[in-house]
Amino acid sequence: MTLPPAASASTPDSCNVVPIFVDTMATYFVVSDPAYLVRITDANPTIGIKTADGVKPVVAIGVAHMWVPDTKGVWLCYEVPNVCPNAASACTRSASCVTY
Repeated sequence: MTLPPAASASTPDSCNVVPIFVDTMATYFVVSDPAYLVRITDANPTIGIKTADGVKPVVAIGVAHMWVPDTKGVWLCYEVPNVCPNAASACTRSASCVTY
């Protein structure tokens, strides 16, 4: 079986392959580690993330770079705004944000 180029492309040297969860109705993109941010836009946010275990605080809001291979295996970088690091959001999460 031959994989399509995007499936067989190797990642750029500066990248880590990590699982992500996408909610197309969400305003914010949630990651588990602040190290994924390339720029912080709000160091003291007043929002939380609704999870199965209650509302969990967001430690910052920022911008992340997401690399995605195209159908030819060429990696393209996308700048993603409104990224919320939330360590408690590993798998059971909802990207609904609440203000407190």
